[in-house]
Amino acid sequence: MKRYIVGLLLLSAVLLSGCDALEAKRLNAEAAAARARASEITALYNGRVVKTEAETAQIIAKQQAEEEERESLLAAEVQRSLLRQAELDRQAARRANDLALLAIVGAPLALAGAVAGVVVFLAWRKRQRQRRVLLYRQICQLQRQRRLKPGMTQGDINAILSGAAQLAWFVAPVAELPSGGKS
Repeated sequence: MKRYIVGLLLLSAVLLSGCDALEAKRLNAEAAAARARASEITALYNGRVVKTEAETAQIIAKQQAEEEERESLLAAEVQRSLLRQAELDRQAARRANDLALLAIVGAPLALAGAVAGVVVFLAWRKRQRQRRVLLYRQICQLQRQRRLKPGMTQGDINAILSGAAQLAWFVAPVAELPSGGKS
């Protein structure tokens, strides 16, 4: 009996080990299926991650391209601004040179013009004096000859000399002369 019990125990151990082997195979198959499913899920996740990373990379590349475009536009605007400023500086320098040249050339011309103006004024003044002297001599001669209208005053003489009145207004026709006048 002892052998019988030991045999049963061995049989049960073999059966149990066979069951355990079947169970182990089943568990191994389930584990392999779980690993396959995990690999599949990981692959899907990695695919999504790769897809998300690719989309993120595209977005980042697009943003970098837009930023580079903005920077290039800004650089172009700065370049245009610098060119405009250089043109304005060049025009200001040209105007300054023109003004300096005008001052260099204009000062002697202005001086010559001023001298010419003074000469013309002095010549005009000399002619006016000569005209007044001639008029005064004519008035004196007409007074000596008594050919002026009676009642002529010094104010009338001054008006004639200044050009406000004409000497002809005060010369009397021969018929108006007083009887003591020369003929």
